[in-house]
Amino acid sequence: MAFLDDVHWRDGTIDIRHNKQRRDRSLPLVVSAGKAIAAYLSSGRPESTSRRLFLCHRIPVGGPINAGRVRSAVRRALARIGRTRGGPHLLRHTFATVIHNQGASLKEVADILGHQSPDTTAIYARVNVKQLAKVAMPWPGGAL
Repeated sequence: MAFLDDVHWRDGTIDIRHNKQRRDRSLPLVVSAGKAIAAYLSSGRPESTSRRLFLCHRIPVGGPINAGRVRSAVRRALARIGRTRGGPHLLRHTFATVIHNQGASLKEVADILGHQSPDTTAIYARVNVKQLAKVAMPWPGGAL
């Protein structure tokens, strides 16, 4: 869950509170995400006295959003593109795979995802074929 005060606009960071392991941490807030949050706050967020960053748009409008509502929203979005399986973890897995394939190390991916063990991160990040090709031994006798 995130609160309005967790977004530090000047520093370009956002605090993530009480994750699955009950640890708080701060992450960089990329410009595109910051712009999306700013647009949501100025024209999309329901009026409320709640300090929570993201609020329900369905009954109870303005109430705090919870994990179940996020899961449902992700599943509805996936269904709109024809995916019948998946949820928020599919987004984590895809994100980890994409940034790893773009050159982020498994350590960097682990830091962003909040993992303590590199083994946990390896589950999310598929094999990066480009990086693997750089360290692979040539096949004896040439290409396959």
